[in-house]
Amino acid sequence: MKLLTALRTAATSAMAARHLAPKGSKVMAMIGNGAQIITTCTADKQNATILTDNMVGAGVHINAIGGDCPGKTELARDILLRPDIFVEYPPQTWVEGEIQQMEEGHPITELWKVMSGQASVRADAKQITLFDSVGFAIEDF
Repeated sequence: MKLLTALRTAATSAMAARHLAPKGSKVMAMIGNGAQIITTCTADKQNATILTDNMVGAGVHINAIGGDCPGKTELARDILLRPDIFVEYPPQTWVEGEIQQMEEGHPITELWKVMSGQASVRADAKQITLFDSVGFAIEDF
Protein backbone atom coordinates (compact mmCIF):
# COMPACT_ATOMS: atom_id res chain seq x y z
CA MET A 1 0.00 0.00 0.00
CA LYS A 2 2.95 2.38 0.54
CA LEU A 3 3.94 2.01 -3.10
CA LEU A 4 0.34 2.50 -4.25
CA THR A 5 0.05 5.63 -2.10
CA ALA A 6 3.29 7.02 -3.53
CA LEU A 7 2.21 6.34 -7.10
CA ARG A 8 -1.31 7.73 -6.79
CA THR A 9 -0.16 10.84 -4.92
CA ALA A 10 2.52 11.53 -7.54
CA ALA A 11 0.07 10.99 -10.39
CA THR A 12 -2.59 13.25 -8.87
CA SER A 13 -0.01 15.95 -8.07
CA ALA A 14 1.31 15.86 -11.63
CA MET A 15 -2.23 16.12 -12.98
CA ALA A 16 -3.02 19.04 -10.66
CA ALA A 17 0.21 20.81 -11.63
CA ARG A 18 -0.59 20.32 -15.33
CA HIS A 19 -3.89 22.15 -14.85
CA LEU A 20 -2.91 24.72 -12.19
CA ALA A 21 0.78 25.65 -12.67
CA PRO A 22 1.83 28.60 -14.83
CA LYS A 23 2.10 27.69 -18.50
CA GLY A 24 5.68 26.94 -19.48
CA SER A 25 6.87 26.11 -15.92
CA LYS A 26 10.25 24.38 -15.99
CA VAL A 27 11.35 24.46 -12.33
CA MET A 28 9.95 22.54 -9.37
CA ALA A 29 10.94 22.77 -5.69
CA MET A 30 10.50 19.70 -3.45
CA ILE A 31 10.27 20.22 0.32
CA GLY A 32 10.34 17.05 2.38
CA ASN A 33 11.30 13.52 1.47
CA GLY A 34 8.20 12.07 -0.11
CA ALA A 35 8.35 9.07 -2.60
CA GLN A 36 9.23 27.46 -9.68
CA ILE A 37 6.37 24.70 -8.82
CA ILE A 38 6.53 23.97 -5.05
CA THR A 39 5.59 20.56 -3.60
CA THR A 40 5.50 19.96 0.16
CA CYS A 41 5.52 16.31 1.18
CA THR A 42 6.37 16.07 4.87
CA ALA A 43 4.81 13.75 7.42
CA ASP A 44 5.12 15.73 10.66
CA LYS A 45 1.97 15.10 12.74
CA GLN A 46 1.73 18.55 14.32
CA ASN A 47 0.95 22.11 13.35
CA ALA A 48 4.37 22.60 11.76
CA THR A 49 5.28 25.45 9.45
CA ILE A 50 7.44 24.09 6.64
CA LEU A 51 6.75 26.85 4.13
CA THR A 52 6.35 30.50 5.16
CA ASP A 53 4.59 33.26 3.26
CA ASN A 54 7.81 35.08 2.37
CA MET A 55 9.02 31.94 0.53
CA VAL A 56 6.12 32.03 -1.96
CA GLY A 57 6.52 34.35 -4.91
CA ALA A 58 3.90 35.57 -7.34
CA GLY A 59 2.63 33.16 -9.96
CA VAL A 60 3.74 29.88 -8.37
CA HIS A 61 1.72 26.70 -7.96
CA ILE A 62 1.91 24.75 -4.68
CA ASN A 63 1.11 21.04 -4.32
CA ALA A 64 0.54 20.48 -0.58
CA ILE A 65 0.60 16.67 -0.53
CA GLY A 66 2.13 15.74 2.84
CA GLY A 67 0.66 13.06 5.11
CA ASP A 68 -2.42 14.82 6.43
CA CYS A 69 -4.51 14.41 9.58
CA PRO A 70 -6.38 16.69 11.96
CA GLY A 71 -3.90 19.15 13.46
CA LYS A 72 -1.21 18.49 10.85
CA THR A 73 -0.22 21.38 8.59
CA GLU A 74 2.79 22.35 6.46
CA LEU A 75 1.94 25.82 5.21
CA ALA A 76 1.86 29.03 7.22
CA ARG A 77 -1.74 30.26 7.46
CA ASP A 78 -0.85 33.53 5.69
CA ILE A 79 -0.03 31.55 2.54
CA LEU A 80 -3.62 30.28 2.40
CA LEU A 81 -4.93 33.84 2.15
CA ARG A 82 -3.17 34.42 -1.19
CA PRO A 83 -3.91 31.61 -3.68
CA ASP A 84 -6.90 30.13 -5.38
CA ILE A 85 -7.25 26.82 -3.52
CA PHE A 86 -8.17 23.55 -5.25
CA VAL A 87 -9.11 20.33 -3.43
CA GLU A 88 -10.21 16.79 -4.20
CA TYR A 89 -12.93 16.09 -1.64
CA PRO A 90 -13.93 19.10 0.50
CA PRO A 91 -15.39 17.25 3.55
CA GLN A 92 -12.11 15.41 4.14
CA THR A 93 -9.89 18.35 3.23
CA TRP A 94 -11.60 20.65 5.78
CA VAL A 95 -10.62 18.14 8.50
CA GLU A 96 -7.16 16.96 7.35
CA GLY A 97 -5.83 19.40 4.76
CA GLU A 98 -4.12 22.75 4.93
CA ILE A 99 -7.52 24.48 4.81
CA GLN A 100 -8.28 23.19 8.32
CA GLN A 101 -6.49 26.42 9.36
CA MET A 102 -9.17 28.53 7.67
CA GLU A 103 -12.74 29.33 8.60
CA GLU A 104 -15.29 26.94 7.11
CA GLY A 105 -16.56 28.49 3.93
CA HIS A 106 -13.19 29.94 2.81
CA PRO A 107 -13.29 29.84 -1.01
CA ILE A 108 -12.11 26.56 -2.54
CA THR A 109 -12.67 24.87 -5.90
CA GLU A 110 -12.88 21.13 -6.49
CA LEU A 111 -10.15 20.01 -8.93
CA TRP A 112 -12.59 18.02 -11.08
CA LYS A 113 -14.32 21.29 -12.00
CA VAL A 114 -11.08 22.59 -13.52
CA MET A 115 -10.44 19.31 -15.33
CA SER A 116 -13.95 19.31 -16.82
CA GLY A 117 -13.80 22.99 -17.84
CA GLN A 118 -16.44 24.10 -15.31
CA ALA A 119 -13.96 26.31 -13.40
CA SER A 120 -11.20 28.52 -14.71
CA VAL A 121 -7.64 28.92 -13.51
CA ARG A 122 -5.04 31.70 -13.65
CA ALA A 123 -6.68 34.95 -14.61
CA ASP A 124 -3.18 36.48 -14.69
CA ALA A 125 0.48 35.42 -14.49
CA LYS A 126 0.90 36.62 -10.88
CA GLN A 127 -1.92 34.49 -9.50
CA ILE A 128 -0.90 31.78 -7.02
CA THR A 129 -2.60 28.38 -7.06
CA LEU A 130 -2.63 25.73 -4.31
CA PHE A 131 -3.64 22.09 -4.62
CA ASP A 132 -4.50 20.93 -1.08
CA SER A 133 -4.37 17.16 -1.48
CA VAL A 134 -5.18 14.78 1.35
CA GLY A 135 -4.29 11.58 -0.54
CA PHE A 136 -7.74 10.02 -0.62
CA ALA A 137 -10.75 11.01 -2.65
CA ILE A 138 -10.29 10.82 -6.44
CA GLU A 139 -7.07 8.78 -6.23
CA ASP A 140 -8.91 5.92 -4.54
CA PHE A 141 -11.58 5.87 -7.22
